[in-house]
Parts: sequence; C-alpha cells; structure tokens
Amino acid sequence: MADIDAAVQIIASNPSIGTQKTGDLKWLYVYKLKMLGQLILLGYSITSNGDIILELIDFGSHENFCRDLKKQ
Repeated sequence: MADIDAAVQIIASNPSIGTQKTGDLKWLYVYKLKMLGQLILLGYSITSNGDIILELIDFGSHENFCRDLKKQ
C-alpha cells in the first residue's frame, strides 16, 4: 500500500499528471504505477468549487479497468 500512498501524494501535488480518458469516461483520470512488479491503474476525478477536490475512484490491474468502471 506504500506504493499507492506515494501515488496519491504525487497526484495531490499535480492533479493533471494522469491521463484523462475520453468518451463515456471523460471525467476520469488514470495514473499508472508499478506495485509488486505489476502495472496498476489508479482512477480519480477532479472537481473544482474554488478549491481542487480529488476523488479517488478505484485502482486495479490494467485488464478491463475502464470497462468495469463503465458498468458502475
């Protein structure tokens, strides 16, 4: 979990560091990190009401990550 904590700190310091998805998931940003030798995607959204608010949505392996989020 230290890897995810470090990724959250990186995202908090620069919210636009992730890749913004397109289409149905255009509200979603994805940050890629390595955890135990495996590629993990960390999905988050950014809203702004004067302050920037980050909402962590989900994290998991690359396989079917976006497809599963579309189903939620």
